[in-house]
Amino acid sequence: MDLAAALRNASAFAELDAGEIDALARAMTIESHGDGHVFIREGDARRSVSDAVFVLLSGVVRVTRSGDPRKALQRELAPGELFGLIALVDRGARTATCTAVGPVETASLNRAAFDHLLHSNAELACKFQLVVARQLARDFDRLQRVLREAIARR
Repeated sequence: MDLAAALRNASAFAELDAGEIDALARAMTIESHGDGHVFIREGDARRSVSDAVFVLLSGVVRVTRSGDPRKALQRELAPGELFGLIALVDRGARTATCTAVGPVETASLNRAAFDHLLHSNAELACKFQLVVARQLARDFDRLQRVLREAIARR
């Protein structure tokens, strides 16, 4: 798979120029995973260097929180979406479980690669942090809507 092309097609990276996309692609690792693979497990303690942010390249990843995954579905991610972002900004326990639904392919940026980007390419690091902040804001807004709906049903 041409990772740089996949990143160019992901709306999250629309503000990165071709050179920045290429640098980000070089820092990432592509992996294939089977159905049921758990990328992140809610409640797991921090793992420092092995923490990573993932870009879903193909397939579906289910994000769940607390309890039976079928009943606690937060959302299903589609290709081009990111997950595992909190691991890069907060070294606390994981806040959700992310599980492959069928075969998936991802690109990951581990903490060491992320830290290297921060120190070696300030402009790319700043843009990538903006990507992370925007995704976290969307996730927060989505969670607020879910909470409001749950409160309204009570």
